[in-house]
Amino acid sequence: MPGASGLQLQSMLDTQKITVPILFISGHVDVRLASEAFRAGACDVLMKPVDSDILLSRIEEALAKDKQHR
Repeated sequence: MPGASGLQLQSMLDTQKITVPILFISGHVDVRLASEAFRAGACDVLMKPVDSDILLSRIEEALAKDKQHR
């Protein structure tokens, strides 16, 4: 993503008190990225290529959790 990393975007949203479900999808997932993402509230971290059924399932889970919290 040009200009900012996903972690930076997640931090910017948090700073502005914007709470939305976040799923990271990356071709280069490592333990540090996954750990930081989860600690900052990400719903999931997925590795490319992502199976469409898994992606849809994770999106549905994230939206259901978000609905419960609201």
